[in-house]
Order: sequence, then C-alpha cells, then structure tokens
Amino acid sequence: MEVIKVSNDIEILDAHKLKKASESILKLLRRIFEEFGFTSRHLHEISGKRVTRHTNISHREKIYLQQQILYDQKELGVLVDLFLLSCNVEKKKIVEVLAKDIFLHLLELGILEEVGADVVCPAHLTPLSDNYFLNDGEKHNDHQEHIIQIVLEQPYLIEVSKIVLESKFNKNDCKHSVLDICTGSGVIGQGIQHGKWSVLGLDINWRAIEYSRFNAKLNGFSQNSYSLQNIAKETPDGKYDVVISNPPYNAMVSVDGWDKSSDLDITLHAGVFGNSVSKPIMSKAYNLLNDDGIFFMVGTTLLKNGKIWHPDVEELSEKGTLIFLHKVIAPATSWEAIRLLFSTTPNYDKLAPGVFKKLVHSNNGFNEVSWGIIIFIKGGTPGYHLLYNLPTDGELIETSKIKDLKALIDL
Repeated sequence: MEVIKVSNDIEILDAHKLKKASESILKLLRRIFEEFGFTSRHLHEISGKRVTRHTNISHREKIYLQQQILYDQKELGVLVDLFLLSCNVEKKKIVEVLAKDIFLHLLELGILEEVGADVVCPAHLTPLSDNYFLNDGEKHNDHQEHIIQIVLEQPYLIEVSKIVLESKFNKNDCKHSVLDICTGSGVIGQGIQHGKWSVLGLDINWRAIEYSRFNAKLNGFSQNSYSLQNIAKETPDGKYDVVISNPPYNAMVSVDGWDKSSDLDITLHAGVFGNSVSKPIMSKAYNLLNDDGIFFMVGTTLLKNGKIWHPDVEELSEKGTLIFLHKVIAPATSWEAIRLLFSTTPNYDKLAPGVFKKLVHSNNGFNEVSWGIIIFIKGGTPGYHLLYNLPTDGELIETSKIKDLKALIDL
C-alpha cells in the first residue's frame, strides 16, 4: 500500500502574494479543473458525499479514495491529493496536469511550494457550488488570522439560501445585491451569487479580504468588493436584497481558569458564549435589508424554552417571517450543548473543571442550545417558525423539509 506523504511544517500562506494573481492564468486553471473533473458536482457524484468534507478524513479513508475511487482518474487524483488532501505530489506530475505556466504562477503566489522533488499546497483549494475557494485548511487552525476551511455549515447555508432565493427572487434580475458579513474566504456570498449580482464582503481579518478577492477573481466575479470592517463596532452603509453571514463562534476568554497570558484576536474570539459577533449582526439585519430583503445566518444558537434567545430576533418575528431551520435542541448544561458552544475553544484543557456549567447557570437568559440557520424574510407574514432538519454530507436538506421550507417562505 502506498504511503501518503504529508508536510506538516509548511507555514501559513502569505496572503500579500495573492494580489499578483493573473485573471487570465486563473481562467486557464479553472478550465483544467473542469477538464479533469475537479468540480464539486463530479466529486460529489463519485464520493457520495460533499467532497469538501474530505479535508478531515482518516489516513485509511484517504487510501480508499486514492486506490479504489480515483485509481483510474490519474489527473483528478493528482489534483485531489494536492489541493484537498494536503499530500506531497511529485513536481513532474503537477507540471503535467497544470502546465508549466500555471504551475510557475501558483508558485509565485505561494499557493504551491516545492519540497525537494515534491510540491505541496500550504492551503486548500476547494470546489464548492460550481466555484473554487482558497482557504487555510486545518493545518493552521490555531493561527489568529486563519481562514476557515470548508466544513458543513458553508454548503448547508448556501444550499438553503439558494432554495429560498430561487423562490423569492427573479434569477434574471442582475441588480440584486448581497452583503456577506464575516466573509472569510468569500465562500458564502460567491456560493449564492448568480450572474451579475453584486456582493460586498466584510471581515475584520485582512487575510480574509485577500482570500475573498483572489477567489472572486478565480470564479469570475470581478464586480465583487471586499472591505475590512468590524461589524461589532461599525454599521455597513446602504441596504441590500440579501444579508448573509457565517459568524465566528469561538468562545471562553473572560472566565475563571482561563490562561489570560494568551490573549485572543477577535478573528478567533466571539465572546464568552460565542455570540458577541452574531448579536450585532442580528440587531442590524432589519435596517440593512431592502423591502422584501432576506437575512440568513448559520451557527450555534442560544434558545430559551424553544425560542431563540435574543430580543432582536423577537422583534424580527413581529416584522416578517422568521424561520429557524435547526438540529436537535439540547439542554444548555448537557454534553451536546457544551460541545456546540465550546468545541473550538483554544486551550480548552486549561479551563477550570465545571466552568462551562457554572457560566450557564449564572446566566438566566437561555436554557437550551442548538445549531442551524436563521432565515428572516422582510415583508413576509409575521411569525416565528421552528423547522427541524438534520444536514449530512450526503443530503444537506431532506426533500420533505424542502417542501415545508417553501411553504413557510410563501406565507
């Protein structure tokens, strides 16, 4: 059995270099990807699940993928090894697949690095929603300016948003505007983008802005713009047809037992309960929407007795249709709730025993936790609606739930 070589000592990609990206060469790169089946549709077809989830699989599963699924697709196997599985690949093979000019340009941008006779990608270049997104993968998760890898919430939010937007908007209307808050790699805004729709992406992380601009160039969305902005302290200008967000949810800084010598940057920190970013987004959403505009947000959500714990959500449900498409709602002090709230806490092992439960008990605002997507339709029939759905790699939203969702959209 072939041994897969993976470089773990590659430094995080220098995002400054992405400014040099050539649109013409990136266009050729896309053609090569499409020619050899390195597309979200083809990879989903041959894998049976969302291929983006192959960024977090075991060594055994990588062997299955390489030797049982991609064994007869040589070029595709090279692209998957390089851009999704973080494997070292022979330079000769890469040049044969990408062509020399493209290979040299990706080296110049830092997207490829030479390691002896091999080549490695210090990031991930992930196919999703008929587009491609450069992101940092999992190797650099602890870096304070890390650009999050593609995981379930991004394709889930994109899929659900497309269902809603196709029901409410005219696809041929090129004037639709999208505000993508906490844009990261630009994946959400570009993932739902259609034709000449305009997207403004905001983020507090300068590397996110560079990644989003690069991805917009790669995906042919030259009309998009991206800007540094702290949504917790600033309100964006203008009004939009769609406001969408996948905010950060890392937590636990100001608690007993926390190692205060390791201060966190806000790009990784969203408050004690992970909601210091989502709260201002929800409070500002209504005024950022045009008439009949739609707001989407995915993430871990705090509830009290089955309703989202936030006064602005209550207000939204009185001004339009509010839908919470959710997974199981767990008691706040349960193992599942703690996992949802604090699973990404850095240095979690240094926290005092029982501190999670103490924090929950000391806060009377909520008693339950869930994960899912908030959908608000401005101008829809006022009301608050819970809709259970369990997204998986194979089926993001159940067919029966699509019907239920469309019925709520049309209220």
